[in-house]
This record gives sequence, C-alpha cells and structure tokens, in this order.
Amino acid sequence: MTDAARNPSAAESQQTLDNEHLVQLGLADAVVEAVRHAEPAASVTQLMHQFVDYTELHFMSEQLLMRRHAYPAYAEHAADHAAMIEQLHRLRDEFDHADGALTAERALQLKGQLMGHIRNRDAALHAFFNDLQHA
Repeated sequence: MTDAARNPSAAESQQTLDNEHLVQLGLADAVVEAVRHAEPAASVTQLMHQFVDYTELHFMSEQLLMRRHAYPAYAEHAADHAAMIEQLHRLRDEFDHADGALTAERALQLKGQLMGHIRNRDAALHAFFNDLQHA
C-alpha cells in the first residue's frame, strides 16, 4: 500500500467527501422524487433505507478523515452527525410502520437539513482542508 493510500492528503480527503456528498444528495433526491410521484411504498422504503445506510457510511468516512487530519471541531461535527442519524432512524422507522406515509414536504425538509449541514459544518471542514493544503 502506498503512503498516499494510507494517509490521504487534505486535497484527496476533500475530493472523497465531495464525491460522497454527490451520492448522498442523489439518494435524497431519489427519495423526494419517489414520494412526489407516489411510487409504491416498497420502492420508497428501499430508497429510504439506501439513503439512511449511505448517510451512516458517509458520516463514518467523514469522521475518520477528520480524526486522521486532527480536525479541531471534530466533537461538534460528530455530534451533528449523531443527531442527524438519530433523526433519520426515527423517520425511517416511522415510515416503515406507517405504510409509507412519508410526505414530499417531510422528504424535502430532510434533504434541506442535509444541505444545511453540508453548507455549514462541511464547509468549515473544507476550509480546514484548504488551510492544510496551503500550510
């Protein structure tokens, strides 16, 4: 294994997160569109589970990169992840037990919260990675 593979640079870490955000937002969009178009509950359930599972994976990846680079705001950022995961699990469970009663408004709100996290917490992380690259 190369040194770069074991210890990614800040630029590589930033690119990894950007790519993961694209997938994550794509899954959120898929949930919103499935609800808007009244797709069968089984389809929406599958998309919702994929979105939650991918979000958990992404947050773990992001937290590993924050630790690797000794990100000073790690605790606050990770706490934000934990709160979002708890909310996603609650929403997923409500959806699973309510025969697919997820509204387009609630799906959009969920995507909005994710985008808010990316614009705020993740933007600060990007700024940290940029500072590392230019140090």
